[in-house]
Amino acid sequence: ENSITETMDGEGLHHSKNGVSCAEGQCLIYVTCTFGTDSVTRYTTFTIDLSPPTTPIVNAPDRTTTNTLSASWTSEDPHTGISKYAYAIGSSPGAIDIVDWVDVGVDTTAHLTGLDIENGETYYWSVMATNGGGMESAVGTSQGTLVDIPITEMEINLINPRNGVSSTPQFSIMIDT
Repeated sequence: ENSITETMDGEGLHHSKNGVSCAEGQCLIYVTCTFGTDSVTRYTTFTIDLSPPTTPIVNAPDRTTTNTLSASWTSEDPHTGISKYAYAIGSSPGAIDIVDWVDVGVDTTAHLTGLDIENGETYYWSVMATNGGGMESAVGTSQGTLVDIPITEMEINLINPRNGVSSTPQFSIMIDT
């Protein structure tokens, strides 16, 4: 605790005692003013946050059978809390080639549909947290999600190599899903 005492002369004897008690987390500042036998003390607190949030833990399914990608995440900051998250999606860990960074406030889940993703490819979520002091976490990355959309219909068009004419085949294919 740091304290400073000042004495001021004027109409009477004035004393002022100032104190500061700080560490990462809450900081307390107080001022006590004394005039004769009367004194008044005022306190105020504020938060000091010198550390970023923890690296987000990002969970996504191992596989999806639609063009929807989903994820959830969590991070912590004991001093000022989490003020926002941002996510991105890429075709490799840490990449942002599918979805560039999106600020989602304090939401901890996302479900995206209608993405331009390829069947048989794997996609990765990246998430970053920002605390109340404006410090950003390291980027957390999910395990990959494999897009595995079952084929339910197939169109076959045969071209006769002798005359180049297209024809419909006289057979059918059963697809078991």
